Amino acid sequence: MGLFNRFLSVATAAAACVLVQAGPVGAQQGLTDAERVRALEQTIRTNGSRIKGPSEYRCSNGNTTVSTDETGGVVEKKILTLWQGPSTVGPVSPVYNLSLQTEAMLLRNGSVSIIPTYAVTPQGQEEPLSEGVPLPTVVLPYISLHATKTHQALLSGMEEAVSKACKPKSEEPSYPVIVQLLAPPTFQM
Repeated sequence: MGLFNRFLSVATAAAACVLVQAGPVGAQQGLTDAERVRALEQTIRTNGSRIKGPSEYRCSNGNTTVSTDETGGVVEKKILTLWQGPSTVGPVSPVYNLSLQTEAMLLRNGSVSIIPTYAVTPQGQEEPLSEGVPLPTVVLPYISLHATKTHQALLSGMEEAVSKACKPKSEEPSYPVIVQLLAPPTFQM
């Protein structure tokens, strides 16, 4: 039994190392930003669902959607529902939908333009708050973090979103098997 436990702990540690070391694939392989965006586009086209036209594809995973169209750009859109709390100044919505969007476009000179944007929509309304309106305090940390990310951090975030949202249907994660092995044995008499 001791040998089995040692084997199990080594296998678990090895699997954990593999999971921790996995990161943005394009950055690990030394690809240029343009090659990374093209790889994201190809993943979305291969594993995504066709929308609107023959060259528009989308993958979705919970609150995150990634898409591409005929221009070759990639758009990541994440929608967060945030609760502000009760209002003391009148009929103000305590719940807001925050849409964080990152758009990567290939430019003619071979470089990549990455633009982060956001929209805040009070729940129950269709139109987002206009630019002159003060933003609810609950959304400010998320907007600040999104707007101050570096070019590389935004691109790495898009790679992570695409890898999560555009998993092939047949791809099954290998870690549930390890979890099942780690479950305590049950004996019946």
